[in-house]
Amino acid sequence: MSIATTTLERSGPPPRFVLDLAGPEYVWRQVAQHLAERIATGEFQRRLPNREIIASEYGVSVHSVRRAVRYLADQGVVTAVNARGTYLDV
Repeated sequence: MSIATTTLERSGPPPRFVLDLAGPEYVWRQVAQHLAERIATGEFQRRLPNREIIASEYGVSVHSVRRAVRYLADQGVVTAVNARGTYLDV
């Protein structure tokens, strides 16, 4: 009897940040912390890429990115404008 393993095919480059799925911290919080670090280093000039691009970069769902962006907005790091984008508050 053999056990089949399933691998998920992702398009695009591998993520630059490895999520700790076994740890106690939520995925969206890990994404939020890493995005905040990227913002602090000046990687983004005026606004964040759209949520689908970020989700693809991190290999997570758009919902996780939406929650991470909402958290950053609550912290005053970004401002999300409906149908316009997410802008940096720096």
